[in-house]
Amino acid sequence: MKKLLAVSLALVLSGCGGGFDDMDAARPGGGIGNTGSDNNSPINPVEKTQWQYSSTSDSSGVFSLRATNYALNFYYDPQFANVKHRPWIQLEKRKSSSGAVTSTVAIFVNSNLSCTPSCKVAMNFDGNRATYEMRNSIDGVLVPINEFTENQLFNKFTTSNSAIVSLPIIGLSQPFDANFDLRGYDIKKMSF
Repeated sequence: MKKLLAVSLALVLSGCGGGFDDMDAARPGGGIGNTGSDNNSPINPVEKTQWQYSSTSDSSGVFSLRATNYALNFYYDPQFANVKHRPWIQLEKRKSSSGAVTSTVAIFVNSNLSCTPSCKVAMNFDGNRATYEMRNSIDGVLVPINEFTENQLFNKFTTSNSAIVSLPIIGLSQPFDANFDLRGYDIKKMSF
């Protein structure tokens, strides 16, 4: 009887070990003993960028290139408490029929701004803070006051890794600091 019980117990125990192997194999990376490699995973994954690109063309070719970048944060509308706004910047290059290329910068805010007709807006590019003279072109849209400032800002937005733009929104107790991730700007997509 003891021999029969010992053999039965040995058979039962030998049949119990398989369940844990299945659980271990289901772990990310395959679990214990997985020495295989995932040849489909890239060594340098593609960097995710916040930039979005578009263009406009006609029968003579492309005449406008745009790069848009949305802020990483949002603010609540001072007039409508449940409405969120996310500011964005839009850079544009236009080519005239003569071949001349102009660059523009616009910051879309979607709220009334205390910038009439112009104001100094603090901006921080990669930790370097400066103020830039801007004007309220239409309700809720800031543009540089002149061509020199426009060229400066176009360069800053396309060569910096990050920006914080302090937006003078009417109805907020202080300017709203819009944070932008500027990494990954593709100059090829903005070249004619």
